[in-house]
Amino acid sequence: MSPPAGSPSSDPRQPSADPRQPAQDPYVDPKDGTSFRAPLPGSPPVVKPPGGSPGVKVPPKASLVKIIILGALIVTGAAIYFVTFSRAATLEQKTLCASNLRQLHQLGYLITYKMPEKRWLSETGGQYWQRVAELQAQGKSFLACPMVGGVGAGQTSYRGPAKDMNDLVDEDIIGADVPGNHGSGQGGTVIYKNGIIRDVGESSDEWKKAETSTRQ
Repeated sequence: MSPPAGSPSSDPRQPSADPRQPAQDPYVDPKDGTSFRAPLPGSPPVVKPPGGSPGVKVPPKASLVKIIILGALIVTGAAIYFVTFSRAATLEQKTLCASNLRQLHQLGYLITYKMPEKRWLSETGGQYWQRVAELQAQGKSFLACPMVGGVGAGQTSYRGPAKDMNDLVDEDIIGADVPGNHGSGQGGTVIYKNGIIRDVGESSDEWKKAETSTRQ
């Protein structure tokens, strides 16, 4: 009796495998499809990690060294960029701080010029700058050092003249940052009655002079 249609033939002259099915690759694990063919000369070895996961190419040692060097370069570049950006931001704030004091002094001069007797305001200390801001509305935006942020109503982060402005000469310091505005031990900005303005260190003679010629 002939075998049923589609069943493997028992005739030894016929192949036992179904010709419609692709031949099984003897170098492939039938469980997970991992290939165990021998790698070509010069190519990375193919391994089968624990757990039956597909084969993973192990990079050569030279590639790992390149990755480490590239990572180090990226970290170094980021650190340099951060330091440069921080210094640039600090320099910009110091420039704005000096501009604030200059603007307040110029407004004070305009008030003096408008007075019939051409006399400076008599307030001293930080109250001098606050009085300038009261008489010149735009002056309120200059009362705070940018490095410390804003200040409350009726306050300023700058020191004003310790004496009546009318008793001072052009070479006297009439204004300065409150200590700590630019950071602990960093000094700050000072301005002279003649309009000269400087950013000085805490150990400078000008900063020490400002301690006695100005007050909050």
